[in-house]
Amino acid sequence: MLFSLVATSFSLVPSNGAHSKDQRKADSTAVVSFRPDTSFGSEQLTEPVGIAVDTRGTVFVADGMAGRIYGYPDKGGYIEFENPQSTSSIYPIDITLQGSLIYVLDYTGNRILRYDYRGMYLDVLISFDRAGGGHPVSVTSMGDGRIIATDIENHSLIIWSSLGSINLEISEFGKSRASLNSPRKAIVLDDGTIVVVDPQSREMKFFSPAGRFEFAASPVGNENVFVTPRYLSYNHNGYIFVADSGAGKVFVFDSRGRYISKIDSFRSGSIEPSAVAAGWNDRLYVTDLNSSSILIYDIRYRQE
Repeated sequence: MLFSLVATSFSLVPSNGAHSKDQRKADSTAVVSFRPDTSFGSEQLTEPVGIAVDTRGTVFVADGMAGRIYGYPDKGGYIEFENPQSTSSIYPIDITLQGSLIYVLDYTGNRILRYDYRGMYLDVLISFDRAGGGHPVSVTSMGDGRIIATDIENHSLIIWSSLGSINLEISEFGKSRASLNSPRKAIVLDDGTIVVVDPQSREMKFFSPAGRFEFAASPVGNENVFVTPRYLSYNHNGYIFVADSGAGKVFVFDSRGRYISKIDSFRSGSIEPSAVAAGWNDRLYVTDLNSSSILIYDIRYRQE
């Protein structure tokens, strides 16, 4: 099965009068398709809930229920990460990359564990109990040493510096469009815009780099609605991907929150996507709770 979308041209000029990198890409008319390629990991995975992909094509997965972390090199095979020496079990619910380092969110220990790319445990990057930073449910590297963490209990999004101090906190509970009642996953776009998905409001919320609320976005049409959106990813061509396990779909948006299309199956079978990662090799990696595996889709572009 082939999933297709058409991104029509539009114009958006920032306040400085110049187009950002991802906005220039979105201005062109492109036909994009998602072709199911292959799947793997079902022999090891139980509850894959977090995913990250490095520039070499290695896929890293957090398996929550099993308490394990896996790396799947592009050439095949897999590695199982070490458990921290201080504990016999962890509950990894998210994973992100910072250069050649892998950061894992251990929900039980309320901390970020740091590993090298071979799966060797190094240390605790941040202990949220000690730092007074709540109880995060997701972590995302900003690529410059900073980390974004979302916290459902405290209705907040916090950006942590590489030294473990708070750079920015966005926190609001209520009925306004800016509220973060149940923030699940956050990402940063090329221009610094912060995007977070909130299952309670069933929207993506867009904030400026300084934390100012800009707008909210969601799919359009009776057949295309968020149910439990839980994970976000962003690729180099300016598309945002939202994994919605309740809807059984990966929704696709442009960088301005305009709904584009959806992926709702893999080789004609239904899916239950829990996480999604866009690779630099124009591939989309989806953790699927239905098959307890990683699904790969080829992203194909052509200009019209």
